[in-house]
Amino acid sequence: MGSLHEATGCQRHTDPRSGLDGQRLTEPDGSHDAALSTFSLCTIPDPARALAEVRRVIAPGAALHFLEHGLAPDARVHT
Repeated sequence: MGSLHEATGCQRHTDPRSGLDGQRLTEPDGSHDAALSTFSLCTIPDPARALAEVRRVIAPGAALHFLEHGLAPDARVHT
């Protein structure tokens, strides 16, 4: 029985995670064909800067996939 990757013709591609807060990525400009961010923009000190870095490292026309939640109204959960 083959793997899902074999059945679909997709290549398995794993890259190490980049940076802790995404505000300064070491990858070259346009070096990725997609980016993924899940439940993290709310924890990044400067989310606009992080998104600018993602834009810089993904190729023109590449996709940014993200999943976020809203900012909690309870000040006790803010960091």
